[in-house]
Amino acid sequence: MNQEDRKFMEYWEACGESEKNSPKPLLMGFSSGLVFGVATLVSLFSGWDKRAGMVANSRLNMGLLLLIILAVAVFIAYFYRIYRWERNEEHYQSLLAKKKRENKDTMQPPAAENGLT
Repeated sequence: MNQEDRKFMEYWEACGESEKNSPKPLLMGFSSGLVFGVATLVSLFSGWDKRAGMVANSRLNMGLLLLIILAVAVFIAYFYRIYRWERNEEHYQSLLAKKKRENKDTMQPPAAENGLT
């Protein structure tokens, strides 16, 4: 194991459970969701597709569109936080298994050679 893996293991042992409820990944995911929403609004109102703009202006309630964008942003934020925590937890578990395997190999005495004499 290298130094970076050891640092990650120490960090995750100390802060892994607190990361599960941390607001930082939630805010990062929320901002990503808002980027998708803003891109949709820009695409809709830029006149890129005239027909889509006409349909949106005639049938679309702006309040509903903003509510949908907000809901998508919250959805992306929630699942981003879960994804990030699961990914780090899986990495931690794999490093633990690697560490156990290394310790097992160093603790095991060398195998005796079977020689026929």
